[in-house]
Amino acid sequence: MKKILVISRYHRDDDNPIYNSYIKGISQAREVIFIDYFDYYSIFGKKEFERNIKNILDKEQIDEIFFMFVSGDATLDPNFIYEITKDRFTYMVFWDLEQHYEIIDRYYAQLADLVLLPSNKEFEDIFKLIDIKAKWTFSLFDSQKYMLDLKRDIDVLFIGDLNKGNRKEYINFLIDNGIKVDIYGAGSENGRVSFERMVEILNRSKISLNFSDIFDNNTNSFYKNINNRIKQTKGRIVETCMSGAFLLTEKSESLSELLDINNIDIFESKKELLEKVQYYLLNDNTRKEKAKKAQKEVLCKYDPIVLTDILNQKKEVRKKYFYLDTDFNKINRTFHFFYFIEFLFNSLLNIIFVIFHS
Repeated sequence: MKKILVISRYHRDDDNPIYNSYIKGISQAREVIFIDYFDYYSIFGKKEFERNIKNILDKEQIDEIFFMFVSGDATLDPNFIYEITKDRFTYMVFWDLEQHYEIIDRYYAQLADLVLLPSNKEFEDIFKLIDIKAKWTFSLFDSQKYMLDLKRDIDVLFIGDLNKGNRKEYINFLIDNGIKVDIYGAGSENGRVSFERMVEILNRSKISLNFSDIFDNNTNSFYKNINNRIKQTKGRIVETCMSGAFLLTEKSESLSELLDINNIDIFESKKELLEKVQYYLLNDNTRKEKAKKAQKEVLCKYDPIVLTDILNQKKEVRKKYFYLDTDFNKINRTFHFFYFIEFLFNSLLNIIFVIFHS
């Protein structure tokens, strides 16, 4: 089996298991050598990290690299990435492109032979504008982790950050009109929950709500980021459907590309949300039938096994070139400074440890 170097960030399943889902999918087609670039930078520093990567690539004779960046991260030096990818086929995955495409992600994407998109499908065309090949896969989830046989005793569920957009206003409108809503996440009384707890309550819910806004909507703030206009197609959509709960989601782009919208439902106003919640709570059979069809669809389309076909397709390393401007270089240097300080701090701790135990 061919080897592939995966450069990403390790996440425990109870923290962010989606990274592990991608690793699982890649490992069906390749022998994975995994490097956690966060830890390497902290322990070895930039130069030693880069030297170790080059040694691994040469020693293991690896001709494919899979970068899975942390959302909005500008740690790695594009010049180093160019050096190791110019003769190797390179995949890249970027999370939350809707927020970070302009200032970070598009710069790194110049060095990819193929960008896999877990975000809105429209980014296929956006990347095409700068001559970068991108394929929309949406987010991939390990389906085995999402299905439990539990009694659905939660009428309406919301899991997420209450501080974003109009979420609190919409949910309070439901509550004021007699709908019991179980709420979890930042800004709620229940607070954030682990992955295991999230899966449990999804599997107990009849209706799970999803909102599409991406930025905090602080009405007291004078400055408003233009990205507040964006409606993001959230991964929670697939997670909800995989769990067998019925999805009631705010409208966003790519929904009709993501799944058959006849098996979910969409709202665009508080009044519409209330009416649809009331309807689906009263019509159990309709709700269950739609949820079952949506579950079947996402289990086929968004399990990481789809990576096997992508990795096994015929591929050709393209001639790579890249542009960096002042704005990106400032961001990149800021990240390097942070890791340099962290590296010095860790080195100092190691010296103190050796002196103390000598």
